[in-house]
Amino acid sequence: MKERREFEYEEAVYNCNNKHTRFVKKERTETHQKDLNLRQTRSFLYGQSLNPLSRRENSYS
Repeated sequence: MKERREFEYEEAVYNCNNKHTRFVKKERTETHQKDLNLRQTRSFLYGQSLNPLSRRENSYS
């Protein structure tokens, strides 16, 4: 169940902000929130590294 949840979480973060929000509302724990912050930062940095030219653009979204 843990691995399944992790996978769904990754998918939500990378694919669709709305789905991500719904998933977070469904289950909110302290560790989950910590994961949320880490993964949001990681996906943000991942986007940065993929397209360094749009850094200014990404920082506003």
